[in-house]
Amino acid sequence: MLRITNVLLVLVAIGLCALYNVQIDSTHSLWTDSEGQLVRMDLGFFSATLSSAAKSTTYYNYGAYPLILLAASSLLLLVKKK
Repeated sequence: MLRITNVLLVLVAIGLCALYNVQIDSTHSLWTDSEGQLVRMDLGFFSATLSSAAKSTTYYNYGAYPLILLAASSLLLLVKKK
């Protein structure tokens, strides 16, 4: 029973990572800020960078780390010998 639960946890974590990555790929965008400068947003799995001609700022996203920890801990329980 525990083995089946761990397999399901791994599948859920992998699915959430895939959905998260698809969302990131679809939200790259360009827009103009209030001063008329073109702003570009580059999204990655762990960060988002907003850049314009004047400056560039990176914001870090820590939401992916729990998904990775969930998958890793579930996989460790699967391969652990009884």
